[in-house]
Amino acid sequence: MRSRFLEERRNADSDLTPHPELVAALFTLEISKLPQDIERILATLLHRLAADDYRLLRGLIALWLK
Repeated sequence: MRSRFLEERRNADSDLTPHPELVAALFTLEISKLPQDIERILATLLHRLAADDYRLLRGLIALWLK
C-alpha cells in the first residue's frame, strides 16, 4: 500500500496541486489566501464529491468552512 504524508501548512502549492487526493485539496484550500484560489479549489472539491456517496463529507466540509 502506497501512502503519502502531508504535514499541515508545510506543503507548497506546487507539491499539492498535481495530486488529486481530497486531503491535498483540503490542505491547499486551508493555505489559500486569494478568493479566486478558494473558489477554484471549492469548485474542484464539489465536482469530485458530487456523488451521493460523498453527501456526509460534503456536509462536513461545509461545516468546516463556516
